[in-house]
Amino acid sequence: MSVILETKGIVYRYGVGTPFELKALDDVHFAAEKGAMTAIIGHTGSGKSTLIQHFNALLQPEKGQVLLSGEDVNRDKETKRRARFRVGMCFQYPEYQLFESTVYRDICFGPKNMGLSEDEIRVRVEKAAGFTGLTKSMLEKSPFDLSGGERRRAAIAGVMAMAPEVLVMDEPAAGLDPKGRRDIFRLIENYRTSTGSTIIIVSHSMEDVAAFANRVCVMRGGRIVMEGTVDEVFSRYDELRQMRLTVPKITDVFHTLRARGFAVDTNVYTVEQARDAVLRALGKAGDAAC
Repeated sequence: MSVILETKGIVYRYGVGTPFELKALDDVHFAAEKGAMTAIIGHTGSGKSTLIQHFNALLQPEKGQVLLSGEDVNRDKETKRRARFRVGMCFQYPEYQLFESTVYRDICFGPKNMGLSEDEIRVRVEKAAGFTGLTKSMLEKSPFDLSGGERRRAAIAGVMAMAPEVLVMDEPAAGLDPKGRRDIFRLIENYRTSTGSTIIIVSHSMEDVAAFANRVCVMRGGRIVMEGTVDEVFSRYDELRQMRLTVPKITDVFHTLRARGFAVDTNVYTVEQARDAVLRALGKAGDAAC
């Protein structure tokens, strides 16, 4: 796959010249492959949210570059403006940003700012509503008459309606129960596979990262300290634990089983992989008994 968005050695500091100066990003090199889902994980304060705000020029680096399809997003005012439509940003708890009288009007806010025709706006709103499971009757309601999960979907639909080439989401499933989390990730994955959009997600849910991400970047102290496929990153179990980062709970279970003498594969990150690993172990045990 080709790279659609990348950072080259970006540095960013908060509170420059004050006693509270903090280097939030320190020589960060990041790359997102076109059409893939990349997850960024790390402790609070590791630089994740600061990094993603550089992707569409909300923040400008002190040093380094942010390239979108090879173009520096900070080149000039017009490039910055285009970047904010090409890279859609969905912040944590996006439902708190809803403000219009109806769900329809909220979803079409972004497309209107793009200068699209009413017909094109309607098509985009209906398409985004379809991706997020919002019915036509919901579109005519006040967003404040929806449930919490429905408001979250409406807010996400507002970003999807701009049809960004890259969709960036900061903790899209924050505050939801396990079923709600999985539903949100499934709709995002459906959107990715249906549109070919690139997805970048910041998440603390290692189970969802393992189930849906193509690549994982681990941040610590304003740097990317580990990156690769899900298997390449989560297989470095001991290093992640030393950094006090969580791994999928099912991975912990299989490492515990191995430590207790059971001959099981520890490269297990999802329930489906766990099922297959157990069946393989049982099959080997059966062969040995024969």
